[in-house]
Amino acid sequence: MLFRSTISSGFPVIAIVVSVALDLATPRIALGVNVVAMGTGIVVLVAAARQVLLLHLEHRARTSERAVSARLASEMRERAETIVSLARLEPAPTPEETARRICAEALRLDGIDVAVVHALTAAGTIVPLAVAGFEPEEEALLREPMPDELAIAVTAQAAGEPWALQVRPGSADRTIHVLARAGLRGIANAGLRWNERTMGMIGLGTRSEAVARTLPERLPTVREFAVVGAALLGPALAEREHLAAIQASIKATIDDRAFHPVFQPVIELASGRTVGFEALTRFDDGTRPDLRFMEARSEEHTSELQSQ
Repeated sequence: MLFRSTISSGFPVIAIVVSVALDLATPRIALGVNVVAMGTGIVVLVAAARQVLLLHLEHRARTSERAVSARLASEMRERAETIVSLARLEPAPTPEETARRICAEALRLDGIDVAVVHALTAAGTIVPLAVAGFEPEEEALLREPMPDELAIAVTAQAAGEPWALQVRPGSADRTIHVLARAGLRGIANAGLRWNERTMGMIGLGTRSEAVARTLPERLPTVREFAVVGAALLGPALAEREHLAAIQASIKATIDDRAFHPVFQPVIELASGRTVGFEALTRFDDGTRPDLRFMEARSEEHTSELQSQ
């Protein structure tokens, strides 16, 4: 650009100098050609070309400036819409209902046609909490747990920065195939991170080719939804995971009979003789009996554990 500008501004001067030199060094009429007139014509043509070039560059600069201004205005408008949407969000009684609220607010964004919120379980599987913007048949397919290979890849990505995915028909992956069949052309994703853990992810998709091309520029918006979504969903998902772990532990204890009774004699102090025995339960993993029975009570397994 600098070289082109230098040439365009300096060439007329160079042409004038060359014309004057030719005028002084050669006869005015050489081989039937008026050298001065020809040189003057060249100067005029170059000056005109330079003016055209400058007008073209000015037009490009103005067009670029308008495009930048339009993009900035669009970003500011989306920022304002995002702030308003996120301000409306409140946690619901269940993670599923909270996720549905997040999706409903995401669909208010310009160009966003679908929204999906997934949770990452302790077992490493990815299960949907809410799906919005799809036909019932497509929604039913997307409500199934994500295939293992895709879940591993998505989990790794969710631990990093937000990313945009172009959706193309003909994919061998079932999930991508369903998205393409639903008419999606792109989806922007971000991980839900809470207490330095990836609890899930959110995806916002579009059926517009034009919007799909701009999704990489809209990743900050997806990140903001992910931050607020993680704050709303994180505690509830962590509590659900904790209760699931307790339930699995109690079930394993019962199934494996990983406990045994012990008997503590009851001694009569006056005579020193044994008058009875107190039966106690000890668990093989060393958990205190009062804690284990309290956990069983919270999961309504007390009677089942006591009957063993």
